[in-house]
Amino acid sequence: MAQRKPKRPSTDRALSSKQWAWEFLRFNGEYRKAYAAWMELPHAVRCVSVSSTGIPLGDCPPSTPMSYFDVTPLARANETVAEWLSRTEEERKSGWKIAASSRLAPPREFLISEWIDPQSPLPKEKEHIWDKFGVESVVGLVTDKHLPQRAAVAVGQLTDMHELAFIVDVRSPLAFLEKQFKDAVLSHRETLLARAVGEQPDVYGGKAIINSGGIYEKYIVILNRLDQGETEDDIRYKQTTGGPRLPHWDAYIANMKTQIPDAIAMREGGYRKIAYRDDFVGDLKKKSTTGKT
Repeated sequence: MAQRKPKRPSTDRALSSKQWAWEFLRFNGEYRKAYAAWMELPHAVRCVSVSSTGIPLGDCPPSTPMSYFDVTPLARANETVAEWLSRTEEERKSGWKIAASSRLAPPREFLISEWIDPQSPLPKEKEHIWDKFGVESVVGLVTDKHLPQRAAVAVGQLTDMHELAFIVDVRSPLAFLEKQFKDAVLSHRETLLARAVGEQPDVYGGKAIINSGGIYEKYIVILNRLDQGETEDDIRYKQTTGGPRLPHWDAYIANMKTQIPDAIAMREGGYRKIAYRDDFVGDLKKKSTTGKT
């Protein structure tokens, strides 16, 4: 009887969907530029704190714009730290508050809530950077319904499958709307997935498609090579950096034809699709006109 071939050790990293999303975002050129600009700010601005003498913003350069901070007493337009400290000296004796302005946070397009060095992997304890999302606007307002002031989000089931309709009281605080919106979606998702097998929509396990076959590892190799200055043509025809050019029939070249653009797409925004994959049981399968899925 023929002996089985020994299994090759896996090189796949056991990363969560949020960690994989970060692995692609950290190669994003726009994020790197934004992070570099943030790092150019004084440390006392990036890490807001009270000075050793107990003075708020006392460690910041005097010319620092107060627009970097949300403070009480409120700052005036174009006011500097030195000007604010001088003007509010008496007023601050009855109390003051200070926090970093939202303008210092990563731009919303990246979907993360705090800055992470793109040269570093994402530690497990930092996965929460993906957990914050905001409500930007509400369209299609229902004007003929009057909700109680505290009934910020009224939820109605749109279909018996996987959709919800929302009526939103825009007078409510955004933080309150965010929480109710998220709670409503999670609650309905649990109800949907708890149904009997015959009543469930056609879904498949979301985690199973994360890094399927180690494909993300291959994408990261491609992005690393691009980051080191190699061209797409170099990567397409040379399996290793500085290696020989492969013949046109080599299977590696055929694989690179799809893997290179896929890797770049993940870097430029595809990471958004996988950042929350661990929170889902699955996506709806596309139905085929042939009756197969």
